[in-house]
Amino acid sequence: MDLIKETLIIVYILIQLFSVEVDSKTDLESVLTKSLFSSVPPYIKFPRYFQNISDKVPEEIKHYLRWEPRTRFMGTVTDELSYVQRILKYSGIEWKRKNETIEWFGGYGARLTRNPELLINIMKNRLKGEFQKTDPISGYDEIDNKIKQLKNAKKFVKTNNLNLDKFIPMQKSFAFPEDKEKFKKVWEKLEDKRWLIKPPDGVFGKGIKTFDNISDIENITTSSPVLVQKLLTNPLCNENGQQIELRFHVLVTSVEPLRIYLTYTGTTYFRSSRFLGHPRMDPVSVDNKAGFEKLFDEATKFEMKEIIKSSIICSFLSIEKPLRKKSRFVQFNRYNSYQLFSFDYLVDTDKKLYLLQINRHPVQRYSVSNS
Repeated sequence: MDLIKETLIIVYILIQLFSVEVDSKTDLESVLTKSLFSSVPPYIKFPRYFQNISDKVPEEIKHYLRWEPRTRFMGTVTDELSYVQRILKYSGIEWKRKNETIEWFGGYGARLTRNPELLINIMKNRLKGEFQKTDPISGYDEIDNKIKQLKNAKKFVKTNNLNLDKFIPMQKSFAFPEDKEKFKKVWEKLEDKRWLIKPPDGVFGKGIKTFDNISDIENITTSSPVLVQKLLTNPLCNENGQQIELRFHVLVTSVEPLRIYLTYTGTTYFRSSRFLGHPRMDPVSVDNKAGFEKLFDEATKFEMKEIIKSSIICSFLSIEKPLRKKSRFVQFNRYNSYQLFSFDYLVDTDKKLYLLQINRHPVQRYSVSNS
């Protein structure tokens, strides 16, 4: 029994981003994937949303399949929570009960905090052993915070002698107030004076402002740093004049080594009102059927995929050192943590991509009214 417990408690669980089809077998191959390494236990096969394999999981294994109980999800009870609950239930996994002595092995939907020290303490209290895998990754603020992400990206391309526009394409950006003098020099040379002010930690477009007068940024202080970014004036729109945004999900399953999974079946967002020069301030409609694969021709998609892949890889490579340093404080081993991110891109009329923002915990909704 100890051998079964040690093996089937799934010491290193890889939360698979790509769902798998489960066949009609009733043996362990239906619910577990054998690792390529003899010293690593098998991985759990999470089924698709509509596929129930719980009856295929042997009772002696199901006894150890416990999920970390959470009080908060990034969604309402009717969307993300029910979605996660259903997949777990269909996988034969149950929430850990208060009186149970068996420890949970996996978790998702952690309460995220901007305080690095608080996050370390939270993770230390949550993790009990090597067999557990949960989110988030310590140090996620290095890529989620817009100002930190900009500084890390610039440092990375400079150190490696790369072109920022090619490897991490984004609109011309400045971290205020420290880049104020650099910005003024650029301001004088440009004819189009329309810019954006973005809070470093803002979500859902909150706090974004437009300005075309340099006096609007004179009062920015170190106590309230912001990102100042050039407004994209020629965004690609659909036939209804709605601005198109592309979202791609990225799963990081370990920091040492850095392991990233990307899916190109992204989500397409359409701004619900005609483009007025105020991105991310309108409600959106979501159309997954008219997604990335159907919007562009093969040559354009091939070029875009290369840019998307390089921008995601370089973004994480730019923060690899702080991620490793912060993760070592809380993890029993390199596989204890994982996190789902999303990368949002704008497209201009020349089919050029611009990295808009990186989300630390994207909402898993397909019908959005206020995202």
